[in-house]
Amino acid sequence: MPASIEQQHEAQELQVIGILTLDGLNNDNYGAFMQAWALKQALTKVVAQQKQAAHATGTPAQRIVVGLIKHSSDSPAQIARQRSLQFMAQRPTSKLKEDRKLALQLFRHELARLKRFAAFSPSLRIDLPPNTPLKPEQLKLVIGSDWVWYFDQKCPVLPLFLGDLPQFQECKRYAYAASFGIARPEDPAYQSYAPYLNAQWAKFRAISLREPTWLTEFERLNLNLPLGSVTQVVDPALLLTRADYQPLVEQPLSTQPYILIYNLPFEHKDEDVHALLDVLTAYVEQSGTSGLKIVDISKYHILGRPQFTARLKEIGLDCELHYDTGPAEFVNWVAHAQLLLTPSFHGLMYSLIFNTPFCYFILRAQDPRLVSLEQLYDIEPLKLVPGRSFDLTAFTAARAHSQKVFEEQVAQLRAHSYQILNSIIQD
Repeated sequence: MPASIEQQHEAQELQVIGILTLDGLNNDNYGAFMQAWALKQALTKVVAQQKQAAHATGTPAQRIVVGLIKHSSDSPAQIARQRSLQFMAQRPTSKLKEDRKLALQLFRHELARLKRFAAFSPSLRIDLPPNTPLKPEQLKLVIGSDWVWYFDQKCPVLPLFLGDLPQFQECKRYAYAASFGIARPEDPAYQSYAPYLNAQWAKFRAISLREPTWLTEFERLNLNLPLGSVTQVVDPALLLTRADYQPLVEQPLSTQPYILIYNLPFEHKDEDVHALLDVLTAYVEQSGTSGLKIVDISKYHILGRPQFTARLKEIGLDCELHYDTGPAEFVNWVAHAQLLLTPSFHGLMYSLIFNTPFCYFILRAQDPRLVSLEQLYDIEPLKLVPGRSFDLTAFTAARAHSQKVFEEQVAQLRAHSYQILNSIIQD
């Protein structure tokens, strides 16, 4: 059906900012979803401020729509079925009946979890009138943060250059808080793909990075981007204050005090888990807190294994394994925890936002994402390292210091980051 005259006129005044990230049910980690959600909220804030400024001066305001561009059409049931079959194939018990039972159990758990993600996702979609005749130059493509340019030798290249899909060829594209994960410029995989990657980066109008690891490499490339040189900005989660997250955390999910465990991975070393249990033991003994429970929202519930549940019983802690935690619930669990134990970047991010006590550990040596947080906010004393015993008094003092540093640093970084977003909208 052809567009009406009104729609055509409206489209001429319309600017659409599409956030393109690895967000999708195939990448259902809380950080990937929350950074996309937070980036949308921040861009919407900037748009609202520009509208107010236009109204104050009596100038017409451009209509700007902000939303998420989806690139995965798989349903929760399709993905849950695929994962359960993969799990059964990778770790067969050699007993068909037990394999099928395990696959069915995993399918139900995955489906419950993925439904939470799918329910959260619609709030991110772009809402445009049907048959709106948009020109390519009216669409700005902002590529979000989480691991968008990650590559290693096992997975040679995983760059989010979906902006090169035919429907996005003529769009203006920008990278906000792009992350290379744990990849570094000296990695052989980058050296192999450098000509392709460099040529793609030159197509961007602005690039900002979440971690400083690659700033020197971009300085060497001297891409001469229209909106200026590559700069460091905060993760989208930090663009928002606690007040912005209030609708997600207003009602606690538990009336009982709890210690939160997040993102213990499937492949781990038992000594990592025992180190974590040592911290739990010391925390319970030194805090004198009674009635605590463990809430584990990791995708793979390692603490549910017999050798670890036995230790928890010795400490006097019951463990709840939550299979159906979605992005909104993740933020809520972090906000109200007595203590968070995690190796997760976004676990640390939201702990700092909500002033939640946390201890963290690094599963990969010198993870650039966590190293950058250590340098910015002086959180290293809160890290679980071999030989460092947990002392609640020292921990409390170190946490108070880190929180103070965070509050001082984040305001300045946040202001610079909003300037970047503002320049993208005005470009």
